[in-house]
Amino acid sequence: MARLCDDIEQFILQALRQSGWVELQRNILAAQFSCAPSQINYVLSTRFTPAQGFRVETRRGGGGFVRVFRIDRSRVDYVQRVCAQLPIRLAASQAEAVVEALRKDGALSSAQARLMLAAVGGPDREESEYAQRMRADILSRMLMCAAKEEEQHDVR
Repeated sequence: MARLCDDIEQFILQALRQSGWVELQRNILAAQFSCAPSQINYVLSTRFTPAQGFRVETRRGGGGFVRVFRIDRSRVDYVQRVCAQLPIRLAASQAEAVVEALRKDGALSSAQARLMLAAVGGPDREESEYAQRMRADILSRMLMCAAKEEEQHDVR
């Protein structure tokens, strides 16, 4: 069974080398490898994880598919460095400046930046330390989530 998993993994990796993402139909792939669709699920869930640099989207049903994306590690690393440098207290104007800089650098899409600004932006006014700490935490979490989305490869 390990050999079958290796073969399925290699097939998917070869397809990923061509474009950075691949869309497959689980049933067709299972038929090609003479295995159950659950075997395809097993390979995807054990060998194509975010920790290994992949994101997998699935839709079940008659027209169901599996999409596998390679996570842009340089983008994730860049955003992680930015997050590590965020102060523990963040004013709205500081949050807006960080988001805008990341959008200009291409680390965030315009839609991601607008969503983040709606969550953490707003007029600077006297805020409690707690509010500024929450803003820094929320922005950091949103940035890490957005960095791993691989929005530029999300072709539909």
